[in-house]
Amino acid sequence: MLTAKEYERLARFRLAMRYKANQNTAGNRKSTQKGSSTEFSDFREYQAGDDVRRIDWNAYARTERLFVKEYAEEKETVLTILVDSSASMNFGEKSKAALTADLVEALAYLALSSSDRVILVDLKHPDRPYPVSGGRKMIMKVKEWMEDVVFSGTVDVSESIRKLEPSAIGVTVLLSDFLEEDLVEESGRGALQKSLAYLRYRKQQVYLLQVLTEEELRVDLTGTYYLIDSEDGSKLRVTMDNASITGYESAVKGFTEGLAQTAKAAGAGYVLVDGGKELRTILFEDLKEIYEL
Repeated sequence: MLTAKEYERLARFRLAMRYKANQNTAGNRKSTQKGSSTEFSDFREYQAGDDVRRIDWNAYARTERLFVKEYAEEKETVLTILVDSSASMNFGEKSKAALTADLVEALAYLALSSSDRVILVDLKHPDRPYPVSGGRKMIMKVKEWMEDVVFSGTVDVSESIRKLEPSAIGVTVLLSDFLEEDLVEESGRGALQKSLAYLRYRKQQVYLLQVLTEEELRVDLTGTYYLIDSEDGSKLRVTMDNASITGYESAVKGFTEGLAQTAKAAGAGYVLVDGGKELRTILFEDLKEIYEL
């Protein structure tokens, strides 16, 4: 749960945008459309019906042609938050599900504070997007939605993304542990690569937040254990010694670095969310590439 100080600090930032907004409702973003705000955008030749008060008479004196001034209209952008609600997200002393809830709350508050619109999507139910708008006071709607998300079973992340309703230009953040077999392929033709290409085609600025617990990143167990898959119940007998721990941590590092490279190749951002860190460190240091003043 976020503190009042964290809310206050988040309100100073807004989402970093690569694409210009194109929504029809007012906000704090420069739009691809032209409107009546006070910030100058460009000139164009006068057309019948244009407001004569926008004619630039200085330009007419130089060129003997009529030009009108256009101004950038401010529009809202859309933040789409995709939540992997599979059973594996329940793992950890502080579960990945709980950390995901904090991150969803923080990102939504950041967007709502800038008068942007938020769309929440449980990837288990991609056909049920939950839109939230109306400023920071609506953050309670976000918290209530997260409380209703059930982390269980399996989620096919790529298949769920393909089922999403097309959305306006904006930012899409995907929160997951990405512990899904064959999700990424070195050939570049894996399911995740295709999903990222689809989102980029939809003019989404994408960020992958890989949420992993301290126990997953730094193993301190010794002895023999049965590991049980939280999603399909299968068991694996392992003996944890120095060699196996070193091999495991090397594999995790390779996995996270590979995911980061996949994101970069697709023009997406990537952040490893380390559940062993304090929340404020994650929010204001690790996620800083998502924000701008």
